[in-house]
Amino acid sequence: MRGFYIRLLSAAAVGLLCVFSGVHADVIAVKPSAMNGWVADAYQGKDPNATPPTWSFSNNTAPPYLDAFYMSVGASSTRNPALAPPWNTNEEATNEIWFGTNQFNGVRIADITRLEYSTFTHFSGNLWESHVSNPIKLVLTIKTDGVPDNYPPEERQADGPRNWLILIFSPWDPELGPGLKTWDRTNYGCWQTWNVLNSVLYVGNEPNDNLWQSWYEIVTNYPNATLEYPYTYAENLAATNGMYFDPWKAPYPDESRYNAANLTGTSLSFQAGCRRPFDVDWGGVWWKEHINLRGYVDMLTVGVNGVDTTFDFQADEPPAPFVGMSNKAAVDTIMKRGDDMFHVVLFGRVVEDPYWNYSPEFLIDDGSGVRIKVKAPNNVVYGGCYVRVAGTLVCDEVEAVNRDNPPATRVQPTLFTDADNVTIVQPGPM
Repeated sequence: MRGFYIRLLSAAAVGLLCVFSGVHADVIAVKPSAMNGWVADAYQGKDPNATPPTWSFSNNTAPPYLDAFYMSVGASSTRNPALAPPWNTNEEATNEIWFGTNQFNGVRIADITRLEYSTFTHFSGNLWESHVSNPIKLVLTIKTDGVPDNYPPEERQADGPRNWLILIFSPWDPELGPGLKTWDRTNYGCWQTWNVLNSVLYVGNEPNDNLWQSWYEIVTNYPNATLEYPYTYAENLAATNGMYFDPWKAPYPDESRYNAANLTGTSLSFQAGCRRPFDVDWGGVWWKEHINLRGYVDMLTVGVNGVDTTFDFQADEPPAPFVGMSNKAAVDTIMKRGDDMFHVVLFGRVVEDPYWNYSPEFLIDDGSGVRIKVKAPNNVVYGGCYVRVAGTLVCDEVEAVNRDNPPATRVQPTLFTDADNVTIVQPGPM
């Protein structure tokens, strides 16, 4: 995070905030030089046309968070046609990235009092049907104390096949509300904060195939379940043989703990990608929902019995500096190769967007004829006014330009920010 406003607080002011907050909260910085118990890894899928997955700690994200953990799953257009159904093998798995921790192992899920995090998701995808339709997900691995008595005896063993569950929080899935199975551009290109405890989760390995449950239902059904990971680090390496888990192959094909395993060996994890085509959820594009995902995650807060711990994902370098420039300079070839080095400050007049016009987005022209799009949720600008904007510029951002014919896309240089970094410097005609 490391927003630039917090630096204005004096030591005394910070002390007062702590005294009067009423709830103890720790903030832990996680960065390459101090991972503090976090692990990250990526897996290259079997699609021969896919570009590699990458992850990093970025120091140039959109306000209000100026640095965060970045995931780029890589582009992949379709299933590998050489790999025919049935699709119950790992052979056509798409790319995948995991980032997680075991710091909360042993904590009962019933004792978790807060679980929130923020994501930023770019609009991206190479086919309309495979556009990114979910941001970075939160995945919890839990060990139950056995399944309810109404289940068959073979599923009520102390270490039975249903003792390990996978809880997947998919923020845009329709089971959580309106979802994003249909396109809604307002969800892209902005920070969103998710309250997991007030949501519905996908429950993998659930004994009665009750796959979608609220947090309350999960805690009620498994009151003594704890966050755990089913393998030691050595077992994880042995089971994968340096590769990725395939739940349908040796050495543990019949154990739910094998199905609950993941790349980083962590019980609380962020995930992007899909380890097998039917791993995520059911629907028209369920297995493609993270193809070509480019997004960020930050500010995870976990509360246990009212005590909160916040993880602030940071780069080792300080946040990229803010540099003022003209629109023409901002889209110059050299900036297309270096737009990740600076936060950009622009000035211009708000003009009409010929493709789309709705409040979170507007175009600015500084008189050069080069128009740059600004995405700033909750801004109050209007056509004809002159503004100063500051944020993260992406020169090659792709956007859809027609709701009625969604495949129509274009490259539109876009500056991503928030309303606090949009200032009207001269009113225009109302």
